[in-house]
Amino acid sequence: MINSIEGKINKIREAYGKPMTVTSCWRSPERQIEIYRQKGITDLSKIPMNSQHIHSAACDIADSNGELKKWTKENEPLLEEIGLWCEDLESTPTWVHYQIFPPHSNARFFKP
Repeated sequence: MINSIEGKINKIREAYGKPMTVTSCWRSPERQIEIYRQKGITDLSKIPMNSQHIHSAACDIADSNGELKKWTKENEPLLEEIGLWCEDLESTPTWVHYQIFPPHSNARFFKP
């Protein structure tokens, strides 16, 4: 389980020491399409169908006040140790996106 998104997020939760609310984890392809339709995006070529969420490799955590973002940035060495990557924190206004596989850039914080 430690190599799963759940195991790695549990390590973050333990280190963070505060309650965390998961807003999105595994998504079916149908759910992925529905999420983007709700945003007004219906062109399938513009919907990321290779999202790490579809592969059970990503998790979004609510962060309405920016505390988790600040903590995450300050604890980048822990992300590296655990094996987590995050979408650019400015690209996720009210959540933090963690994933267990590196993006093509291999940057710890990457633009989606």
